[in-house]
Formats: sequence, structure tokens, C-alpha cells
Amino acid sequence: MTTTLPTPPSADEAQRRAGRPRVRVGSRARRHPAQQGPRELPAQAWLDGLPGRPSPWTALVPRSLRPRATVVALDWAEREQVLAEHGPAAVREVAARLADAVRTALPAADAPVVTADGQVLAPVGARRPGPLKQALQQLVDRLRAEGVPLAGTTLSITPAVGWGAAPAIGPRPVPELVAQALEAAGQARARLDAVPVAWTPQTDTGRRLLGHRTRRQVLLTSLVALTWPLGVVLASLTLGVEPADWVFRVVVLGLLLTAATLWLESVLALPAAPLPPLPEGRRPRLTAVIPADLPNEAATIVETVHAFLRVDYAEAEVIVAYNTPRPLPVEAELRALAAAHERLTVLHVPFSRSKAQNVNAALQVAGGEVIGVFDADHHPAPDSFARAAAWIAGGADVVQGRCVIRNSDESPVSALVAREFDVIYGVSHLGRARLHGFAIFGGSNGWFRADLLRRLLLRTDMLTEDIDVSMRALLAGAELVYDPEMRSTELAPVTVARWWRQRARWAQGWFQVSLARLGAIVTSPRLALRQRVGAAVLLGWREVTPWLSLAVLPLLVWSTWFDGTPGIPLNVPSLVLALLFTSLAGPFQTWVAYRTTPAELRAPARRYAVYALMSLLWYAELKNVVARVAQLKEWLGERRWVTTPRTTGTVVPAAQTAEVAA
Repeated sequence: MTTTLPTPPSADEAQRRAGRPRVRVGSRARRHPAQQGPRELPAQAWLDGLPGRPSPWTALVPRSLRPRATVVALDWAEREQVLAEHGPAAVREVAARLADAVRTALPAADAPVVTADGQVLAPVGARRPGPLKQALQQLVDRLRAEGVPLAGTTLSITPAVGWGAAPAIGPRPVPELVAQALEAAGQARARLDAVPVAWTPQTDTGRRLLGHRTRRQVLLTSLVALTWPLGVVLASLTLGVEPADWVFRVVVLGLLLTAATLWLESVLALPAAPLPPLPEGRRPRLTAVIPADLPNEAATIVETVHAFLRVDYAEAEVIVAYNTPRPLPVEAELRALAAAHERLTVLHVPFSRSKAQNVNAALQVAGGEVIGVFDADHHPAPDSFARAAAWIAGGADVVQGRCVIRNSDESPVSALVAREFDVIYGVSHLGRARLHGFAIFGGSNGWFRADLLRRLLLRTDMLTEDIDVSMRALLAGAELVYDPEMRSTELAPVTVARWWRQRARWAQGWFQVSLARLGAIVTSPRLALRQRVGAAVLLGWREVTPWLSLAVLPLLVWSTWFDGTPGIPLNVPSLVLALLFTSLAGPFQTWVAYRTTPAELRAPARRYAVYALMSLLWYAELKNVVARVAQLKEWLGERRWVTTPRTTGTVVPAAQTAEVAA
């Protein structure tokens, strides 16, 4: 089957709708405010109440905290369907109920306005962006959970909320606010992630890059990592405290904590993982979703589809949800495959610019009780679908499988990444799941209980939507497990530049999730203590360790040049043991990966030895460099990246540059 989702209103369409001659307020009809001037809009009272000139104290308040005149727009994806099946009266009935919900969620707002198309506009007065977004998110969540009564049944609602805010000072043209709110609601509808969107000048084009060059950021962050210990030493001297000993011990203690987690994960990864038995009787229906970004993944998608169709699981369907900026020959190949295979659906998502949007669009047509998400270069093992069904039927809500690199011989970079993936998926994922009491979805070869994934959706404003949805699933009380025998192969980057782009996005995405979810998880009363501690290590401590990796060097320099104690005091046995414990954690982890990797996947032992040596000498620190730069980029607001092509050729700019509404 081949289908195309309808395109949400464009910015031009939002502007046109803002100028419609008639709207409905309750049961009365009146001229649209854009036609009769700002004074006729119910919002005019609070617009007039704002000062026309800045107060002398306004400049002392950060712009993001100033109350701003705001118009909220609520759209809903089912409007066209309700209009076709029940007529205009039903659209007005649903819109009226949505207006009541808006009035309840925003009690200080003026009377909501229902447009002729069934959208809801609400002037909400001067609101700070943070509390407003929180209230709107609660409104969206409630509407999605409860639905709206219609014709004796409950209509499931997919709300899309946007808002336009006038500046805290200066002119406030009401028609522009209405158009901005409608445009932002259209963007929220296109993103399909149930997150309210604030209008910005970059709503369509993404956040503007600040122009900071990555090379300079590497130098700056490395300089900070090398000099911050000396700053602590100098501050201690200023306070009259002898610094060298305690600062050095604090740094070593931090490195010991990191090494201890690696040792524990490695030891816990040694036992094999048991598989729950598949219940007798009817097997659960599965849906495998393959989001594809074309033309970037045009060279791999057809081969990937064939690999999925070869999986022997009759109760499974495959959905290819793709976006493309222009027609491509590969689309005809996909349509031909869909015509030849009944269980294959090819879904064109014309408004999508991200993996998250493609997956969320596929959820609208997916019929499985269990839904898997796979990248467009993944080839699942023949038994992986059955293993996923067994885990979900056995009580798990999310199961992540093992990802294996299949192009390890293509370049030295792909060979290095292949051994790294043996460590990550053969040791770290399994060890962490056993240590912390939860696994994480790694972006591909992961399966969800369908109702859970539909409730959570993938967030388009997160660079690593996979880690974000994992943490939100954990907060929702879901059980996340890891199965190293549920395998899927993928392609690794083959050049250093492509590796850097991939890892920079991963690192910045992890940092985003840490900022957004760490506080809620460590304070959640529904999570066990070891889960909260595990989240603190995974989201908190892992963001600190890149700044500790170089800290020993400046302290040794200080000790040699200023204290007259050359080098490391090797006569202290505890310090020597600590350094050995820290240095050998990585090689031990690599040895465990070699031992636990199945024979059919295991590379020669010398490759693992080379990887362990390179990781110890420079590769681990290179990943720390990426992590430090990623944190700087996040603080600077650089959230745009380029997609790494899966074929040879030029790099295709990615369009997933969603603005995180403040």
C-alpha cells in the first residue's frame, strides 16, 4: 500500500486564514479581527493595558522572563475527517468543546474564538513563556488522553497548539499575533509530537547558527578542561588552603567513580540474558517502522526493505515513512514493492523534516500491537521479530536489541566503530540494564508496546529523540529491557568527518536530555532507588567526566614546577592502585566484549587488542572532546547539524532544526 499524509497549513495559508472575514464566538458570528482592526478582538483589553513605553526597570528583567501579550491557537488533526464523515455541525461541536477545554486550562484568558475552520484562538494576556508552555502541554496531554464526545462516542483528538507573543514593549498588532499563532499551530501539527510550539521568526527555517567554528570550540573547551584545576588551586591559595593534595585526590576520586561503573557494567554483562517464552496461542501483531530521509538514504532503503520482507513473522507489517524535498526514482521502486507485498506500506510524509516526524506519522497508520523503530540501513536478524514479541508478551514495555556493524572492512574508521559497538551493545547496554534496573532505546532495533509509543511520541525538538523517549518512558513507569540476542546490522561512518558529525549530534542530544529530564527522574517517587541513581550516573555524571579526563595533567605540572614534587608520587600504593584501576577499566571492558560476542560476529582477537590500545591512548579522549564541544554548542543554542550520508558524495544538510520553545 502506498499513501501520502495531508500537508498541514503552510505559513501563507495561516496568514490567509488569519484574514478570513468571519469567525464564530459561541453561537454568534462576527467579523474577523483582522478585518475590523485590533479593537474588536476580545484581546484588546489586555493589549491596551500594557505600557507603550518601557519602564526604567524593564531593562533589568531578562527578556525571556518578561510577560508578553499572547494569542494561543489550537488546531486538531481530525478536522478534515470529522467534516467528511459528520459535516460542519460536528466540526463546530468539537471545536466548541475544545474551546471549553482551553478556557478551563487557561482560566485567565478571554473568551476563546472558534474560526470557521474549527480552530480555536484564545487571547491569554501577559504570560511568561515557561508557565504558559507548561499549561498548554497539560492541555494537550489531557485532550489526547480523554478525547472529545461526538455522536455518542469518544473522538480521539490529536491537538496541535501554537502561540504568538508580542514583545513586552512596543507595538502589538493583533492580526499578526493571530497569524503567528496559527502558523505555530500548523508547525506543531506537522511535527506530530504533541508539543506546543512558540512562534519565532525561524519557525519554518530552524534556529540560526551562531557562526562559531567547531575548531575554535575544540580549542576553547580543551583549554578550559586543562586550566580549570589550576583555577581551583589558585582560589585555594587565595583562601589560605593548601590545594595540591586535596584537588588531586578529588580529581582521582572522580575518575575512580567513572572506572568503577565500567568495571561493574563489564562484570554484570558476563552472564547470558534469558529469553521469556513466547506465550502459546495468538502471536501479537507487529509493525516495523523504517523512517527514511531521502535522498540521503536512497541508496540503502530498497535493500533494507527486502531484508525486512525476508523476516519470517506472518503477523508483521512493515511501514516505510519517508520524506524527500523532490521526486526521486527510488520512490517508484518503493511503490512497486508495496504493490507486490501486501504487508508493506510506503508512506510519504510531505511536511516532515526529521526522523521523529516520520515515525509519528507512521503511528497514525500502524496496526500492530507492538511497534519497532529501525533506521534505513538496518537489516534485522530472522528471529528478531519473534524475540521482540516474546519480550513484550512477557511483560516488558520496551525492548532494545543489539546493533552490529556490517561494513567493518570498508575503512579504518568503520573498523574502529565496529569494535566500539561490540563494547557498547555487548557490554554497556546489558551491564547498565542489570546495574540500573532499566535499559535505553538506542534509536534503532527497538520495540515498544504500541499504546506506550503513541502516548509518548518522539520529540522533534530533541537531537536524540531516542534517549529522550527512553527517559520519558521510564518516568511513565514503563519496563525497559535489553536483549543482546535480538540483533540487527547497520552501517558505520567510513570517514572521520562523518564520524564527527554523528557523534557531535549524539553528544549534544544526550546533554539536552540531561538538562530536560535529570531533575524529574532523580526526584520521581515512582522509581526505585537504583533507577534514580542509575539516571544520575547516566545523565548527570557522564556529562561531568569529559571535564575530568585532562585534569590530572595540570595538577602534575603544578606539583612539579611549584611544589617541587616531580611527577606522580609512585611511593603511595593507594594512588598507584587507583591509576591502575582507572586505566585498565577500558581494556577489561573490551576483553568482556570479545568474550561475550557470538562466534559468528566476533572479529579476530588482535582487532580487539588494537581497539583497546587506541581507546586508552587517544580514542576515549577524542570522544571527550566531542562531548565538551557538544555542551558548548548547546549552551550557545547551536542545534542544527548535517546528516551523515549513507552513500558516497556530499553531505546533505539536515532540516531537523526545531526551535525549543522557551
